[in-house]
This record gives sequence, C-alpha cells and structure tokens, in this order.
Amino acid sequence: MAFFNNILQNTLDGITDGKNVLVNGNLVTIQNHRTQSYGIIMPKVFKGSFGLEEGTKLNEVTPEYFARKLAEKLVTRVSNYFDDETGTVINLYDLELKRSNGNHLYIRDGLEGCNLTHKIEWLSKVENGILYRIDNDGNILNPMKEGDEIYLDDDGNEIIITNDLKFHIDN
Repeated sequence: MAFFNNILQNTLDGITDGKNVLVNGNLVTIQNHRTQSYGIIMPKVFKGSFGLEEGTKLNEVTPEYFARKLAEKLVTRVSNYFDDETGTVINLYDLELKRSNGNHLYIRDGLEGCNLTHKIEWLSKVENGILYRIDNDGNILNPMKEGDEIYLDDDGNEIIITNDLKFHIDN
C-alpha cells in the first residue's frame, strides 16, 4: 500500500500553487491548491489495470487485497459429481489450464462416462495451419484440435472434449 500511496501522493504534491497547466487549450495558473492523503478519486483506468472492484477505497488496496483477488481467480470452478448408479465420483475434466482472468480452460479426454449433455457451437479460424477458437469479435481464444467439442457443465463452465490431451498441454 505504501508503494501506491507514495506514487499518488508524490504526483499530487507536484501540483503546487503557481504552477501552470493547460486546461482546454488555455494556460491556467494553479491557486489555493490543497491535497490530503486519500483525498482523491482514482480514474477508471486504474480500476481495470489493477483489477479493483467498484467502491474499493484506496486504503483497502494492500498486498493482501491483491493476494485475495488472485486466490479468488485461481479457484477451480468445475465440480466433480457423484454418480448414484455406479457409486463413483465422476471427474468432469482431466486438465485445467489456469488463466489470470479467472476464465480457466477445462479439458476432458473423451465424453465417455460423464453426464455432459449441453454441447455448444464455437467459432473458429485457421491461421498458419493451426485451428483456433475465436470469440465473436474474431479474437483468438485458444488452439483447438479438429474434432474437439465444447460442452457446458451445470454451472455454465465450458469443458473442451478432446481425444488429444497432449495437444492442449503443448499448445
């Protein structure tokens, strides 16, 4: 916290009486300027850059805050389930690739033996001979293998069903 506080406070301290700044094309001289620690509102650009939540106060932004946010994003969101008929726990994925944004990639070797039924269609493009899954804007999401399918679990998490786990590990 002290690190961010020092940067912000030093910047604010650099704005002093008598300093000229450009406002809407006009040169204005700062007069009667006062700044107090934590007496600022951070622009939205910092919210996105630092992953801050709406209403986060500057004095709450500590190393512990970032550790908690990271831990929340690293949580596995796909659950296994108990199959009453066989009396066994069924794993819905074999591989989980963690992403810092929390949108982890779950991959399963084949569909056999699980209860995934909600198949979804996905957009694709081939670039340099590699098949990619893309979003609606054409941005590449991840490499895919011909024949891969995507299913949703009961909580809406996407699980890629493949016959080539090694391909997904390597790419």
